[in-house]
Amino acid sequence: MPFTSEDQLQLLKLLARRSIAERRAKAAADASGESAETTDESAAESAAALPTSWRLLPESAELFPWQTEALATWLKQRRGTVKVATGGGKTWFALAAAQEAQRQLDQDLRVVIVVPTIPLMHQWVDDLKNSNLPPEAIGMLGGGQECHFGEPVRIVVAVLNSARRLLPNIVKKAGITKHLLLVVDECHRAHAKES
Repeated sequence: MPFTSEDQLQLLKLLARRSIAERRAKAAADASGESAETTDESAAESAAALPTSWRLLPESAELFPWQTEALATWLKQRRGTVKVATGGGKTWFALAAAQEAQRQLDQDLRVVIVVPTIPLMHQWVDDLKNSNLPPEAIGMLGGGQECHFGEPVRIVVAVLNSARRLLPNIVKKAGITKHLLLVVDECHRAHAKES
């Protein structure tokens, strides 16, 4: 018997709840052995641990021809919408764009990746764990998670509703407007002019 739309929604809710519970358990375990406050010294150590050149894609990654062409265009225009079938490489393209933007355009780049669902937020974070950024440089906003741009956070993956409510103040408070790259996954759900 095939999954109905209601079954798919129920599965998505269950996966989100499990993911939240796992993240909370991990955060509680991490917090039990460490102070919640970060000292200036440990913040400086975290900042020093940030690589000067980001590697967001696996070293063995090869871009499709459309990705290479679109990346060259994007680097010139610094904006655009990518419309490709599911599994066609949009995530890798976004990671390649962020990687090259940090390397070629702005060494102090900050990235916000806005996603429509909590499971998709965790999927992006899992993809980013394969980068050369330390785990502390990747934050989450939504689904019970809240982070702010500061040392050493460079990339925030945010659920759409949380991003809508909280992100403008977070960006303004951090003073990073001129260093920000915004990636909106499934932009048709964000009421973009184009899908």
